[in-house]
Amino acid sequence: MPALPVKSRDYVLLQLLKVDQKVTDHIKIETRSIFLLVCLLFAACSGRDSPAPEATPAPWEPLSSDAEMERVEIENVEIELISLEGDPSRSALHVEGALPTPCHLLRVEVSSSDDQNSLAVEIYAVVDPNEICIQVLEPFSVNIPLDEGEYQVIVNNEVVGELTP
Repeated sequence: MPALPVKSRDYVLLQLLKVDQKVTDHIKIETRSIFLLVCLLFAACSGRDSPAPEATPAPWEPLSSDAEMERVEIENVEIELISLEGDPSRSALHVEGALPTPCHLLRVEVSSSDDQNSLAVEIYAVVDPNEICIQVLEPFSVNIPLDEGEYQVIVNNEVVGELTP
């Protein structure tokens, strides 16, 4: 293979240097980008001046958007007063049943105990009447924590039991 003339070799070396410089510049940009992302990640995770997280409502708690939905009574609901594991002084209402469709949403309203030492609980479902939904039962099983105290528990106007401390 014949040797390249000096001008051609210089041209090739110059092109290689330009390519090498472009690669080096690209690596510098990538390194700066990664460094910036790491700094942003640490700043976001530092937790300074971050507001306390809001308590997530239980999935059965009524929402303001429920006003636009149709209320439906749930049939064949099994209800039992239970003690929570690990804390026998805490009680809960164990509720099992089936919603008419997967589009129905379970709702449970627990009122404060009244002057007659009774605690009223309403269990029902809400559904968007305009929503098309498959007609299949949607089973549910939930534990609704109850406040400590001595009172009679009334669910959907029926006495379920009494809590004593």
